[in-house]
Amino acid sequence: MLALALWPVYRESVADLEKQTREAIAEEIQGLDTHYHEKGFEALKETIDLRVRAPADPDAVYLLTDAHGQVLAGNLKAWPEGLPLHERPWFSVPGSEGLELEGRVFELYDDRLLLVGRRSPLRRIDQHLRTQLWSATIFGLIACGAIAMLAMLLFRWRISKLAMRVDAIESGDLSQRLPLSGTGDELDQLVRRFNSAFDRIATLIDGTRHISSAIAHDMRRPVASLRNELDELSRDSRLDAASRERINQAIERIDEMLATFSALLRLARIEAGSFGPARDNVDLCAVWQDAIDLYEAVAVESGRHIVARLEPASVTGDRDLLFQVAQNLLENAVHHGGGQIDVELECNAHACVTVRDHGAGVPPEALPHLFERFYRVDTARTSSGFGIGLALVKAIVELHGGRVHAHNREPGFEVEVELPRSA
Repeated sequence: MLALALWPVYRESVADLEKQTREAIAEEIQGLDTHYHEKGFEALKETIDLRVRAPADPDAVYLLTDAHGQVLAGNLKAWPEGLPLHERPWFSVPGSEGLELEGRVFELYDDRLLLVGRRSPLRRIDQHLRTQLWSATIFGLIACGAIAMLAMLLFRWRISKLAMRVDAIESGDLSQRLPLSGTGDELDQLVRRFNSAFDRIATLIDGTRHISSAIAHDMRRPVASLRNELDELSRDSRLDAASRERINQAIERIDEMLATFSALLRLARIEAGSFGPARDNVDLCAVWQDAIDLYEAVAVESGRHIVARLEPASVTGDRDLLFQVAQNLLENAVHHGGGQIDVELECNAHACVTVRDHGAGVPPEALPHLFERFYRVDTARTSSGFGIGLALVKAIVELHGGRVHAHNREPGFEVEVELPRSA
């Protein structure tokens, strides 16, 4: 584009130089022609000698020769090489010092030839302009490329900063917002819209959490009172066995509801930051071994068994909360999984626990939602539970500075927990 923009300027400059050269030569020819026709050949020679001795134009060229090319007058020592010895309306041949020799050749009587021309810097200027044009074009391309690269690097840097904040928000930190550059450009306008959307989402989620926590808090007392009344009723000797069994089943369901309310309240306290975990040195291997011993009998009753490979590992935190993580993951594997349950604890850069069953897994579209409160896979809706267990696991793990992930395996389903090791 730069070359196309400068090309007309270049052509106009060259054409202007050509015009000036031809006008100067035409003026010289007109003066010599007047002397020749009015005063004859000798007057023409004297005029040429006079102009050579005291030139008005140092670049002017004169040459008068006879029919054999012998120099009779002028400032050239010989006929220009490459120029034929006959009349020419216009010629242009290379001269010395990079100059161009341009002019006209006239044939006089007795085959004498008169050359009137000019040493023109047109070729040198033309080459110089071409060089400058290409240099400007190349420099322009390099400059544009450098500016584009700098702009791209700046854009990628801004995008990387936004991506880091988005990752933090995606991981559950809804207090984070995308940073503004302060330029007010289109990207800043887009960031403002995203931040507005995040504010709205955070408000809705906080409202949902508050409602669920409020319901759990308000409903726990009347439900507990109902359970006590049913428990007293079950001890009535006048009840038959069938009625007592139905009352006991209702009590079991109420116990599940009370356990869910307790989990909801604990989850609300953890997410609100008001539940500070104890800063004890916890033997994670012992915690998981206790949880496995608790659920081994439940697994055996369903025709399954738990295979554990536990390495020694210590973390800093609350033993009761960490036991809650182990309990929820094992309960989830026993009640919703299938086949053998593998529990593995490895201690490398982090303490990493994986719990895997060998069942059918979960639908891929359900994986991103498993750690949301009240979310349940359709296949699990026929069993007990209210979809709080994995949400509580995630909250406790993040409270201890760790991460939790869920994966489908072939076969089965796996939950992986990473916790920072004790210093």
